[in-house]
Parts: sequence; structure tokens; C-alpha cells
Amino acid sequence: MLTARHQAARFLFWLLAAVPGTLLALLLLCFGIPALKPYLYPIPDIAWIRDLYRHKDAALARIPGPRLLLVGGSAVHFGFDADRITTALGVETFNYGAHGGLDLTYLLDRAERVARPGDTVLLAIEYPLYRTPVPFTALPVFFSSFHDKRFWWRMPVDLWLDYASQYDPRLVLRAAADNLTHWKRAPLSERPGGYRVATIDARGSERGASRAQVTPRMRELVAQDRQLIRPLDRSSPGSRAVAGFVRRQQERRVAVLAGWPPSLRRVEYDEPVAYRMLADLRSFWQDLRVPVIGTPDRFMVPDEAVFDTSFHMNETGQAMVTAALIEALRAYTSQAARNAP
Repeated sequence: MLTARHQAARFLFWLLAAVPGTLLALLLLCFGIPALKPYLYPIPDIAWIRDLYRHKDAALARIPGPRLLLVGGSAVHFGFDADRITTALGVETFNYGAHGGLDLTYLLDRAERVARPGDTVLLAIEYPLYRTPVPFTALPVFFSSFHDKRFWWRMPVDLWLDYASQYDPRLVLRAAADNLTHWKRAPLSERPGGYRVATIDARGSERGASRAQVTPRMRELVAQDRQLIRPLDRSSPGSRAVAGFVRRQQERRVAVLAGWPPSLRRVEYDEPVAYRMLADLRSFWQDLRVPVIGTPDRFMVPDEAVFDTSFHMNETGQAMVTAALIEALRAYTSQAARNAP
């Protein structure tokens, strides 16, 4: 029979052994070991984002500079035909649009990694991204933790707490359950559902959003997708991320232009608050010494030109907004030539 002293010693031993064991288990669960747990993900979007960036980074590396990089969320990805812009303007153009849910802090960091001195970055950012209340939401935190740990070393120290605060235990548990039931040998985006990296061309543009694929349910979801228009808040994390990105690129000799995101033409854009927001954006870019390309109304399209959200173009919408961007870039180039000494 164990004495009270022996019982206490055994309890203390197991307690001390359990703490590092639990921490090790959590680390393996949260961050994985690639050789044993290839890729954890909680939602299909994670699969698409991972393969999208792999495809785009590899394709972009093969394009000689100087280059025009189109940067933003999925409005850019689905909106612009970089191949057509390259042919029309004779400038090597690449569509580096991604998932707007990654937030501007992460989206712009990825763009900064691939931009080279001498390149031009055109930012066509969806309006809601300027006013995000926090630097990170769960999606970019979860994605970078599993698929882009390089982001940790690039992240400013003052954002560490914001980053850590967005860990969602529900996503971790879903990823753990998924990892127990799936062995992911194939690219993640080959799973049923969601978008396909196979429909992204060699210049990063989307080729899989056709009008023939649009269903009545998609139309219904787009009709319900009302835009909440608010004045620009320059102190928001999204606006601060843009300002910091612009300053860093100017120091690196990367030119920055401001454009407008492709979007469904909605009644909300005719309200006074929308006019104020668009005017605030022009002033914001002017204070950052960033030229603004075109006008927002030229990048708004009718119902039949969108795919499955207000910011996703089908092939008709892609042709419309690409033509508008080519026209705006030509006008900017001509004006810059006239103003040159």
C-alpha cells in the first residue's frame, strides 16, 4: 500500500510529465508535421488559397520584369484578364488577386514578397477591406499557421497579440478531425466543391467563371449580397496596412497605382454615403502620392456580368472591366508623358 508521501510524489510526477506532453500535443495539432500530417484545413477555401498561391508564385517567377502586378482580393482575381492587358499595352502583366477574406495585412504582405524594384503594383481593393476592425480574422491566421509560416517572421511585433487573439479553437478541432479521416496525397483543390486552381491561367487570371455555370441559386445569393457603405476610416487596420505597404514600396522603387475593384452596379453606390466614401478614397491616395487610375463607375457591371458574388465577374464581366482598365492605363500613360519634363 502506498503511503501518502508516495502518492503525492507519483501525482507530482504525472503532473510534471503531463504538462510538456500536453504542450507537445497541442503544437503537433496546431502546426503539424509535414511528413506525417501533410495539410490541415477547416474549410474548402483553405485548399483553394494554398494551391492558388503556389500556382501564382511559380507562374509569376517565370515572367520577366518590369511587370505590372494587379493586386487585391477575389474581385481582382475574377475581374481582370492579365493576358489581354499584356497584349494591348505591351507591358508584362500578372493577376495576383487572391481571397479577400485573408485581409489586407496578409494580402499586401504576399504582394510585397513578389514585387521587385522596377515593377508597378496596381491596387484594386474591395471597399469593405479598408474598414476591417482588426488586422487579422481567423482565416489568414489559420492559413498562415499551416501553410505560410514565413509570414510569422515578417509580421511586425506590434501585431503579434492581434494575430494570437484570432486563433479559433473550433477551426483547430475541425482540422484535427479532418486530419484523422483524410490522407491528403492529392492537391487540396481537387476536392469536390469550391474553386479550381486548374482554371487559373499562366498570368494568374481566372478562366473558370462562365455565364453557363451561373445557377438561379447564385443569382439569388448575389441579389441578397447588399453592400454596407461607410465613410473611409484611415485609422482602421485595413487603411493602415495600405499606407504602410505604399511607403515601403516607394522606398524599394516599386511604383504603386490605385485602381477600383470590379463590382456589381448596386443602388447602394448611388447613396450620398457612397459618394463620400469614394471621394475619401481619392483623397487618401492623393495624400499617399499614389496616382488613381480611372473612375469607379467604369468598373461596375450589370447583373448578367457577375458570377457568384457582387465582386466576382463571369467572362462577360471580365471582358468589360479589363477593357476599362486598359483604357484607364492608356489615359494615365498619355497624361504622364505630357507631364514629363
